[in-house]
Amino acid sequence: APEGVRAVARVVLDAGLASCAVLPEVEALAAATARVALPAAGPPQSKRPQDQELEDEANRYFKRLYSGSLSLEEFVAVLHSLQLPGASDRERAVLSVMVHNLLDEARFFARYPEKELRITASLFGALVRERVLPSAPRLGAALSVVLDALRRP
Repeated sequence: APEGVRAVARVVLDAGLASCAVLPEVEALAAATARVALPAAGPPQSKRPQDQELEDEANRYFKRLYSGSLSLEEFVAVLHSLQLPGASDRERAVLSVMVHNLLDEARFFARYPEKELRITASLFGALVRERVLPSAPRLGAALSVVLDALRRP
């Protein structure tokens, strides 16, 4: 199994988010939510300027998280604030880009350096634990990644 997947599983287990006893519960929850296929890698598509601005803003948050200038708790708080009822359409779009990018990165976990892999695994655990991904497709995709990690030795 790829090291990245094992690291996600280890952090999820260490955080007390899952155990062998709750694996069936995670499987049932993943099955109950709409399972979303992660996009396949392909050539970059041309983006509208406003799409690139959203992408840039989302990437700035991730850079701050991985550089240590934004803690995991602060990052999760930002995600929560972007989905509050009073959030603007632009803020919700930034959240959508952030979640999409995070889920899309799952296919690259095996190539992540140890530090970034641990941050990402902790982030996945926090997103599930803190219920930051309330919509079925988002939660289903995140749980699929976690479930994949838990199934591998």
